[in-house]
Amino acid sequence: MDFPELGAQRYVMISFIRHFSKWPVTGRPGPFPMVIMLGRTTRVVPAERPLPIWAAAVIPGSAVLAFVHCASELVLGRVFPAVPQQGRTQRSMLHIRPLPLIALLMLGLLWPQAAQGIAHATNTLRVGVAGSSPFINPDGSGISMDLWNEATEVLGWRCTTRTYPTVAAALEALQAGEVDAVAGPVAITADHAARVSLTQPYFRSSLSILSRKDELDVQARIRPFFSKRLAYAVGVFLCILASVGALLWLAERKRNEQFPPRPARGIANGMWCAIVTMTTTGYGDVAPKTFLGRVIAGAWMVISLLFATSMVAGIASTLTLTGMDRSVVATADQFPGKRVAVLEGAAHAKFVTEHGGTPVAMPALDSCYAALQAHRVDAVLFDRPQLLYFQQETRHADLAISAEHYLPEGYGFAFRTDAAQTPLMDVVLLRMMENGAVDKVVKDWLGPLGTK
Repeated sequence: MDFPELGAQRYVMISFIRHFSKWPVTGRPGPFPMVIMLGRTTRVVPAERPLPIWAAAVIPGSAVLAFVHCASELVLGRVFPAVPQQGRTQRSMLHIRPLPLIALLMLGLLWPQAAQGIAHATNTLRVGVAGSSPFINPDGSGISMDLWNEATEVLGWRCTTRTYPTVAAALEALQAGEVDAVAGPVAITADHAARVSLTQPYFRSSLSILSRKDELDVQARIRPFFSKRLAYAVGVFLCILASVGALLWLAERKRNEQFPPRPARGIANGMWCAIVTMTTTGYGDVAPKTFLGRVIAGAWMVISLLFATSMVAGIASTLTLTGMDRSVVATADQFPGKRVAVLEGAAHAKFVTEHGGTPVAMPALDSCYAALQAHRVDAVLFDRPQLLYFQQETRHADLAISAEHYLPEGYGFAFRTDAAQTPLMDVVLLRMMENGAVDKVVKDWLGPLGTK
């Protein structure tokens, strides 16, 4: 018989061994019920079904009868002097049968373990439920509840649930002993691990950015050509041209009249020669004549092929992007100067501030979305699964979720620190991950992007 709540111990009980002894008063043979522990294992083996109710009555009853039997044998039948009965003589009190003594000793050894097994078998696991959609829905469904119900069904646990407004409140109730476990998106963090016993993560979450897709006006389309990045690129290009022009002037200024001795005009002619060489125009008005000048020009020809290719590709990409719709904020690098909505009390505000944005606290995702639509904020930083579920439910074509992930964290279930259920739940969750049951539940709620 399995005691599923005992953790890594399995107790096997065998009931009712009939010992034909004589009751001291009546002299009739009487049954001696006894419970024997055959062995225990240290393997984590989930029970297939809970302990039947009748076992809760059999084990205490057996213990009581065993005690009464042993006491009667040792006290009533052995302490008084021997009395002849119908031609038979009672044995002396020194001739005591050993089986009642052994039974009493076994009873003392096994009673604490049996009592613990009975308590666990007859109690129901109290579960605190907390979280938001899609993990915990108002109707009792969701990713967390579906996985919890499937796992407890495999383990054979009986559960009652109690709803809490937040995960933090449910964890406080768990520490206070009001519940035995918490089912919901409990973040696996060092702070939580120091307070409760956490299971294996059943879901890997992260932060993503929700933003609008706006039509670009003329100003927005030409803005990339006046960006700091483009200014840096042009500055580097001019520095390279000036360097090549200076090298050509130094090599040609004494033997080539096309490169005047004065540095300003000579370097300018060298830069013109470098530009003509890079574009393969080949006007021929300025060209190197010395050996060293031709070596420099030849090296610049090879280098300029790569440089010109990269520059043309960058300009083409910029033109392509300016002709398309784009998200207002697609990465955290675009936070500077932006107002970003975050959940009140969450650590997301620090992330926004570190990337140069201005965090705007909101009570819920719905209020964040309303602020985004009203242009009060430029983007929303929120948990990726909630954003995916929101987008799947609302189907807003004017919103986009970034492909970038930030601050990854795992979600698991929580038990009390002294609970023995955690390793059992770990095994079942790992098996559900291996056989694809977890991915199936996640895809049902979040779609194909939920597992990526």
